[in-house]
Amino acid sequence: MAMDLYFKVQRAQEEIERLNIEIRRVTTYIRDEDLYLRKKEAEYEASQPHLSHQIGLRHKEWSRFNSAHMRRFRGLRKLDGFSGTILPSRSLDVDAEEDMDGDEISPTTEDAELEEEEREEEEEEAVGHEIDTIAHIALDV
Repeated sequence: MAMDLYFKVQRAQEEIERLNIEIRRVTTYIRDEDLYLRKKEAEYEASQPHLSHQIGLRHKEWSRFNSAHMRRFRGLRKLDGFSGTILPSRSLDVDAEEDMDGDEISPTTEDAELEEEEREEEEEEAVGHEIDTIAHIALDV
């Protein structure tokens, strides 16, 4: 019975690690797809306006779903015990990392906001841990 519980906990920890990686992959894909569709819409705007319009419609549809996914990830991030990050990682696709001029894309406003939120949460967590430590020391003395 105790060994079954031990192995279940081990599998759960492995699954958490796997999901932390997968969440980051999804957020990276969402960011890259958004950048790609914007780039292609602008690229075809002058030469093929009908195609550009269809790409814009596709982008709008994808954005609705992606916004829902990101809302869920933000909610997940706020849960106690969440050990991952919802910030996108660096894309392996060179085209996704470059804008139309070939310059590297700067982080989006949403990425910057997510980084700021994560920093604030880490600071709050650190302060909470320090308060717990102080309280523990004060009660033991």
